[in-house]
Amino acid sequence: MPRPRSPYLRADVKLSLPAAIAAQVDLTLEDPLTRKPRYSARSKLTAKLYEIWLAHIHGQPVPPFPTLDELRNDVA
Repeated sequence: MPRPRSPYLRADVKLSLPAAIAAQVDLTLEDPLTRKPRYSARSKLTAKLYEIWLAHIHGQPVPPFPTLDELRNDVA
């Protein structure tokens, strides 16, 4: 079954992070069955961090941070 289309345009961004931080994020988002981060969990986390940072910089209301359950269970 193909992945559903996104309702928005996407941009690929390559990030270079310290290995210790990347490992902690991966362990936190890990699916116990596959022992890997859930599909798109890293992308959702990164997009939300950018969204929160931009709202803070522009003096707008800061959106709520997603819960770990939302990131792990693909809840938008």
